[in-house]
Amino acid sequence: MATGAAGAIPLAGYLLWFHGFYGQFAFTNSDGIYLWSRTATFANCAIIRPPADEVGFCPRQPVAQRPSASTFIWEPSSPLKNVPGKKFSVAKNALAQDFAIRAITAQPGAYLGDVLHDVSLTFYWNNPEHPSVMMSHRYQFSYAAKHWISPTFALGHGQTVASDQLHYGGATTTQVIEPFAGWMRGYQRFIYLRGTLLGVLLLIGLGGIARAWRGGGGAGFRRLAGWGGPGLYPWVASVTLLLVPVMTADFAERYVLIGVPVICLAAALAFARPDPASVTGSAAATGTTGADAATSSTGTDAATETVVAAGRNGEPGGAVQPGAGARPSAGAHPGT
Repeated sequence: MATGAAGAIPLAGYLLWFHGFYGQFAFTNSDGIYLWSRTATFANCAIIRPPADEVGFCPRQPVAQRPSASTFIWEPSSPLKNVPGKKFSVAKNALAQDFAIRAITAQPGAYLGDVLHDVSLTFYWNNPEHPSVMMSHRYQFSYAAKHWISPTFALGHGQTVASDQLHYGGATTTQVIEPFAGWMRGYQRFIYLRGTLLGVLLLIGLGGIARAWRGGGGAGFRRLAGWGGPGLYPWVASVTLLLVPVMTADFAERYVLIGVPVICLAAALAFARPDPASVTGSAAATGTTGADAATSSTGTDAATETVVAAGRNGEPGGAVQPGAGARPSAGAHPGT
């Protein structure tokens, strides 16, 4: 509850601010645009049959020749230009979202296939060149001083990259200082978290959850206390962090980065030992403890041994006095 409240309060505050500024309860005016780009990799308008005001969102290239999802938003020939209005206007965002929902509903298998493919990029041994080779290079220190966008590139509203830079104090360039820059380039070339190792950490966390399910006195899935163990919550959270961006937009290494600490936490908790207090609490819930069970077992065994010994010594009927661990038989009286 505390974790949920800690996350919900700032989100609710942002929603209120967004409503006050833009007039609607939302987190962004681009969620529909990004969801549309997710479907643009597979959308077939002959199957989707969108209404006339959404036909402009239909990609023109054959599916096999289409770029990655996010590229559809920024490429010069983006289908977004076929629909009237600004790229991230409220009206265009709503139309794009409607088109995307139609595409997912009409082609659920294609949507799932593209999502699974892009999720698999997370676990590549080498950094995937996605959404493009140029974008993957932007993460490398060796390209830190490269100018990726021309100063004359038009940004809309009559603005260019150069004019925008003036509003922020003017253009600046990244300074490369040797030998320190060389050390950083060499470090990044060989030392980084491989996606395959991240997959191994996820499997370790899943193993800890499976072990917790098998514990608990054999109750497994039926038990409520400690269900899934301490690693369940961070593991589910980490998988959510990996899936949601790909399902709603596209794969990007920066989205994976925020999930790494939670994945490591789930893997570490797979080796956590059960809390003795929780084990005692589970036993108490059943109305018995290990000591009670041992005492009961010992008392029963002692009574059995008394009966056997009495019979061997020739005592009549091998009777056992009440209170010695066995109840008298029906009709028997003490002392007989």
